[in-house]
Amino acid sequence: MGEKKRYEVIPRTLIFVFCGNEILLMRKAKWRNRFNALGGHIEPGEDVLSSAARELWEEAGITGQSMQIVGNILIDGVYSPGICIFLVRCDVADIKYKQGPEGELEWVAIKDLKNLSVLPDLPDLVERVSKSHRCEDFFCLHYEQDKST
Repeated sequence: MGEKKRYEVIPRTLIFVFCGNEILLMRKAKWRNRFNALGGHIEPGEDVLSSAARELWEEAGITGQSMQIVGNILIDGVYSPGICIFLVRCDVADIKYKQGPEGELEWVAIKDLKNLSVLPDLPDLVERVSKSHRCEDFFCLHYEQDKST
């Protein structure tokens, strides 16, 4: 009997920062100038929330916010190892942020997402995360991508 294939993944965070009916998004050239949520790689020695706090500080100068993990996405197909993205919700009371070197930040009304150039899954993820407030709302997704996308 052959060996079972097991997941090998790179852990990442994707942080959805809400202020009322707006969300803080980042636009990067490497995403073909499309918007996405903030986030990045989880570094060795970090847990998910400490990584999210570090990324939020590095990318937007926001600190000291309460955050919760609301879901995850396993991505395989193109990448080896795969990617495990932890979806983190952060609600802030004001819209102050510091423009960082990683991309262009902008507060966007959630209702206007459909009119912006965003990564393809962003509107669905924003809708799911915006409805997630308790542990019972945790959701898991799995994406399989081929090399043509």
